[in-house]
Amino acid sequence: MILDTLAEAAARRVAAAKRLYTPEHVEAAACSLPAGDFAFEKALRAPGITFICEVKKASPSKGVIAGDFPYLDIALDYEAAGAGLSRC
Repeated sequence: MILDTLAEAAARRVAAAKRLYTPEHVEAAACSLPAGDFAFEKALRAPGITFICEVKKASPSKGVIAGDFPYLDIALDYEAAGAGLSRC
């Protein structure tokens, strides 16, 4: 099954990364990132219904969803319908 294949590949990537980077290296890299305002998290925690709108050509389990994929048109339609707006 494709999900088993993906999980196995992810496990191999994680094992390889653990050999390359120590926990201290990862912590130092994370601490060196600029502080953000967590707008995405705030939007998801806002009262009411929240959505994550994703334009997706293919799925790991189902494969290609649409051969002709006008991603820009789809994203613009999502935006016109209110996706991307923050009520924060």
